[in-house]
Amino acid sequence: MDLADFPQLKSLIIRQMDFITGDIHGMSETSFPKLENLILPKNVYGGQEYKIMRISEATDLIATIYSIKKQRHRHSSLFADFNWYLSESSPDWYQEEFWYPFSCCIVRAGSRLGWRWERKFEYTPDYHFEVNWLDPLPAKGSSEYQSYTEALQDMQSRMDRFPFFKGFHQPPTEEVFNRLRRQD
Repeated sequence: MDLADFPQLKSLIIRQMDFITGDIHGMSETSFPKLENLILPKNVYGGQEYKIMRISEATDLIATIYSIKKQRHRHSSLFADFNWYLSESSPDWYQEEFWYPFSCCIVRAGSRLGWRWERKFEYTPDYHFEVNWLDPLPAKGSSEYQSYTEALQDMQSRMDRFPFFKGFHQPPTEEVFNRLRRQD
C-alpha cells in the first residue's frame, strides 16, 4: 500500500514516526489534491522540525515549500505552523548559554507570504529576523493591501520590542553575533 493510493486524503499527520524518511521535492499538484493538513516527521526533507545543515540551505527548502503552497488547489494553512531548525552538527552552528537554536518558518501578512529566521524560546518572546518576502506587495488601496499593512505593523511592533536581529535577514556569523551581544 502506498499513500499515493489515497487521493482524497485531507489530513496526514505522521510527525512522531521518525523511521519514515523522504523528500517533499516530489510533491506535485496531483499529490494529495485535497490535503489541508500535513505534518511530516523531521527525517523527511521539509518535515516539521527538519534539521538544516547550512544556513544557505534554507532558501532552497523555502522555495520548495513555497512552490507547493502556491499550487492552485492547496489549502492556505499548509505548512503554516512548521519550523525548520539549524542542525547542531552544522558548520554554521553556534550556541551560547541560554540561547536556543536558529529556526526558520513561513510567515503571512494578509495574503502576502514570506519567510524568516528566528530564535524560538519556550517561555519568552521570540527574536525575529527581517522577513524575506516571496509574494509581491499587494496593490495599494486594495483590501489585500490593508490586511497586509495591519499584519506588517504587528510584525514590526514585535521586532521593535526585541530588535536584536533588526536589519538581518539570516543568522549572522558567530563573530558578528558576539559583537552584537556585547553592544546589547
